[in-house]
Amino acid sequence: MGAAGVLGADPIEFFARSSGQWALGMLCLTLAITPIRQVLGQPALLRWRRTLGLYAFFYAFLHMITWLWGDRNLSFSLMFEDLSGRPFILLGMLAFAIMCVLAATSRQESIRKLGRNWQRLHRLVYVVGVLAIIHFWKMQEEGQSQLVPAVFTIIMAFLLVWRLVHWVILRRRVQAIVDSVGRQSESGK
Repeated sequence: MGAAGVLGADPIEFFARSSGQWALGMLCLTLAITPIRQVLGQPALLRWRRTLGLYAFFYAFLHMITWLWGDRNLSFSLMFEDLSGRPFILLGMLAFAIMCVLAATSRQESIRKLGRNWQRLHRLVYVVGVLAIIHFWKMQEEGQSQLVPAVFTIIMAFLLVWRLVHWVILRRRVQAIVDSVGRQSESGK
């Protein structure tokens, strides 16, 4: 059996879809590290987050290159034609552009240089997740199974809700500490 039999009638589309799904899967794994670490109490898991994030970037890069080179033959006219007919591609490009910035600033040197702004910048990974999910849904064709995009959507929604709930709880704890310190300083006067 030849490669076309294994990869389907359109190997370029197979690679584009596969690399996109792998990118989204790696992104979900990257975002899942924090909740898993919190539930299991395993801080050692954090060392895998950067690696998984870079794998997500790698697969997103393959996804983009497959579209640019394999599908559009590096032709700007074909790219713009594709963009005008399928605007969801812009969402994927925006997600990839953000991922480029995140990958470029993932090194320890960037963490030191950016300080607290590094964490703010890397929260954009959640924006990437939302853009990627929308991109995935919009590229689904009539008659295609909706199972895979639905599973990724559920996972991403869970991870976003987890992060939001954690953020609200953290803010309440900080506010309670601030209030407690304020009451103690008032009673000490």
